[in-house]
Amino acid sequence: MSGATRTRRLLLAIGLALLALPALASADAPGVPLPLPAGVPPQLRAELRAETGTSAPRGPFMPKFHLHAQGGYGVSVSGIGSTVTVEVARDHGRAATVYIARGTVTPGRVQASFGDLGRVAMRFLPSGQISLSKPLRHCNGASLYKSRLGVFAGSFQFKGENGYISVHAHRAKGAIRDSLAPHCVRQGPRGPAQSVARSSGDGFQSIEPESLAASWRHGVSSASFAAIGFRKDILYLTFAEQSEGALAKIRFAFTSGPAKALSINDALTQARVTPPAPFKGTGTYRAAPDGTTTWTGALSVNFPGAGHFPLTGPLFETELGAGF
Repeated sequence: MSGATRTRRLLLAIGLALLALPALASADAPGVPLPLPAGVPPQLRAELRAETGTSAPRGPFMPKFHLHAQGGYGVSVSGIGSTVTVEVARDHGRAATVYIARGTVTPGRVQASFGDLGRVAMRFLPSGQISLSKPLRHCNGASLYKSRLGVFAGSFQFKGENGYISVHAHRAKGAIRDSLAPHCVRQGPRGPAQSVARSSGDGFQSIEPESLAASWRHGVSSASFAAIGFRKDILYLTFAEQSEGALAKIRFAFTSGPAKALSINDALTQARVTPPAPFKGTGTYRAAPDGTTTWTGALSVNFPGAGHFPLTGPLFETELGAGF
């Protein structure tokens, strides 16, 4: 597999991870593309949707409620199938940690244990109000889902690692989101991916965007970082996952910034990246004549519950890509 192909697959893997997160993906009907964060450029949106085609099948309903916590954190609790998630986010959703556990999810109840971190046992009390999502053009004007509004009552207790967040609630406003399964028409197979190509000025289109990608995996833990150039901006994505027995943790962050924050030489032997918050520091890539490479620097990201998470070091395998 070529370096460009490995880089491309890593970028898509990070994007797909974002697609799968409960905060970014609604309980879509089968066959309906999932939404993406607002900061993702149109080119990458097209690429990801071309690769995924449709959303993964999900249950017909999704209970969810949201709370505010000290320190500027937002906490969302949701249930999909037999999985309950607690998502802690900040920086307008650009950095989040999602805690995932098996539990009981019904149209009227959400219950799960998150071990030493806490537990949720809430019942849904409907208010009788119903909200419909905006009609989608490719779904023949039909709404994608409806939300039955109400209040969740019971007990929710959660304390993040090292006490970075502590939430105790007995009531929270929320909703049960029901998929309506409208008839939706897909675009042509893989067609949108062509919009990723860039014109070089003489009419020639590049095959790959300028990019730097690094990742490592060890057992049930992994981390990935990518910087992707689109016209005048760079999109930065990072994703980390960790399994702790019955509990899984998924952390992600993304942002964008000016293209000057990423520099790659023509020989693809040196690169330097300094992304904006929630990232910190600089990452430096060097390739020696003997084929060895280094990925060093103080580049890190501030995940909720895991501040200064390192994104450089000998564990990472790094790839560069440049448009031509």
